[in-house]
Amino acid sequence: QIVFRHNLRDLSEVANLATPDIARRTQHTEDACDRYIKSFKKVNQLQGRMKPHEIAAMLDMSERLVMEYIALIEEYESRREEDTHDN
Repeated sequence: QIVFRHNLRDLSEVANLATPDIARRTQHTEDACDRYIKSFKKVNQLQGRMKPHEIAAMLDMSERLVMEYIALIEEYESRREEDTHDN
């Protein structure tokens, strides 16, 4: 997952891309990209309503991985806010 994150400068880069394009940019398989995106969406839905260790248990992930997704979500939201304020 960390490699996936570091292969992307900004989540907004992939927000509107098809899975094959994301896979090519990140040098991951399409199946892996689909799993990452699906997990990202699940964590995003649960974040704020549950604690990271609860999300981890519910989704059968490590708490460290959940924290990585939360960091990605926060980074994305922060950049979106900056873009909104810049315009």
